[in-house]
Amino acid sequence: MKPWHADRERLTHAQQKLSRTRRGSKRRRKAARQVGRIHHVIAERRASFLHGVSKRLASGAQYIAIEDLDLVSLTATAKGTLETPGTNVRGSGPGSTGTCWTPGWGSCGASSPTKLCGTAPF
Repeated sequence: MKPWHADRERLTHAQQKLSRTRRGSKRRRKAARQVGRIHHVIAERRASFLHGVSKRLASGAQYIAIEDLDLVSLTATAKGTLETPGTNVRGSGPGSTGTCWTPGWGSCGASSPTKLCGTAPF
């Protein structure tokens, strides 16, 4: 099981619960607060993970290259229909395009230079 799977299920359940409440009610405010709390937990967990990854990179690698990828072009599929699919379309594995769009990897690249400033060997 993926580590974020339980959080995603909790968030989905809380959002469904929120959508079933009446606007302006106390129950809706409680449900909205619960959804916000779950979003906060997910954000904190992601930030903690990225902090650890960038720290390991900064302390364990001599050189780090961060590539600026064009995610729109990278995850786009060739146009076509079911009968005539586009050219050069390859079946991608599960999660190959979805993992590119997960929030956080950009902030990992952004936080790495600040950690690398004091670790340069020259």
